[in-house]
Amino acid sequence: MNEVINFITAFFFEAKAKFQRELSTKWVLTTVSTGAHVLLGKILQNHMLDLRIANSKLFWRALAMLQRFSGQSKARCIESLLQVIHFPQPLSDDVRAAPISCHVQVAHEKEKVIPTALLSILLRCSITEAEARLAAAPSVCEVVRSVLSGSGQKCSMQTLGDPTACGALT
Repeated sequence: MNEVINFITAFFFEAKAKFQRELSTKWVLTTVSTGAHVLLGKILQNHMLDLRIANSKLFWRALAMLQRFSGQSKARCIESLLQVIHFPQPLSDDVRAAPISCHVQVAHEKEKVIPTALLSILLRCSITEAEARLAAAPSVCEVVRSVLSGSGQKCSMQTLGDPTACGALT
């Protein structure tokens, strides 16, 4: 009986030690990965802004980020997200009505979908203009932070006559 108890004790002790090693390794790798993404300018307010939309969960996360950072309605954010995903093809009613899995399949092949959609919403600009801003910026989050702080916003018709009303265009 003692042999069985010793075997079970040794087994659980070894399993616990293995689990702790694996968990420690996971924490180290997560820390390194997160640090790399921060240094690359892909993290904005603890959100991975520049993620690849590879499944429906990430599609809905992208939509939530667009709503959070733009303050726009869900409908407006979906429209912008779908426009970027399917660009340069114009959005038809059939494309809008397609299942999320179809949008995910197209989005998975593209880069900077979320930041492009966000800039398009915030600046009220075309996808091409948003892509150009992203291409010219040192990092995705730097250009988005600039726009969110007001130094990259397009002027509205009411403020066009007042040069101090809008931040300097970058």
